[in-house]
Amino acid sequence: MIPNTTQIPNNLFNGEMQKMKDTELRVVLIVARKTLGWIENPETGMRKEEDWISHFQLTKFTGKKSRALSTAIDNCIKKGWIEARDNKGSILDTPQKRAGKKIFYRLGEIFLSKVETPAKSAEVSQTPAKSAIAKSAIAKSANDKSNRITKETSLQNIVGKADDVFLFKNKLDEMTKDKQKHIQIIALYWRIKGFNFENKEQYQAALKRELRPARQLVGYSMDRIRETIEWLSEETDINFKLETVHKYIDEDLDNIEPLKIKRNHH
Repeated sequence: MIPNTTQIPNNLFNGEMQKMKDTELRVVLIVARKTLGWIENPETGMRKEEDWISHFQLTKFTGKKSRALSTAIDNCIKKGWIEARDNKGSILDTPQKRAGKKIFYRLGEIFLSKVETPAKSAEVSQTPAKSAIAKSAIAKSANDKSNRITKETSLQNIVGKADDVFLFKNKLDEMTKDKQKHIQIIALYWRIKGFNFENKEQYQAALKRELRPARQLVGYSMDRIRETIEWLSEETDINFKLETVHKYIDEDLDNIEPLKIKRNHH
């Protein structure tokens, strides 16, 4: 065994790679590194099936610009090379569904159906081949995600969408689909920052504060806005605001030393 290596399905080299553009191949390789490159259970040798990879991380690892990367991700999903899901296991197969979400990536069934693990080998010996393929990582993911259901989601299942019940998740979903771009920007910022407002009054007060700085960002692409917010989240230790996003959105983020950013820049 060679240490510090990642298992790559032979199907990538034996057929699929020839169909890929350069950026698409880089995306698939990063997803493989972040999943098959990690052993989750040393006793069984089970590899990680999916991993959260931010858009900023993907631009950093692939060395590609945000727009080219977004196109490559979309193509990889359409062609079945990778899959994107939210933290509840719902498939995010369009850019609209992925907007503002924390995205968990995995290799597509084209590759996963070829990956042999101890558990899968046992299935093959007891059931037909088709059953083994059908019981790939997707079924396990649904069970794993059910254990991560939040208190907010549980409440929503009980009370439904009654008008007199404030559910911040519903508000975020509405804002993400809003026709006004500055509202979409606020939703994206809140999702990445992990904000959660308990009632309508908190939500309305926060929304009012964000309107002005969000309108300053409408001239930029959502990909660039997301990339800047994620960079501020992952590479700095400041409690930044939307005004901070506007301050750094024109900067070359790769050439900024995060530790040199002053804490009062928010």
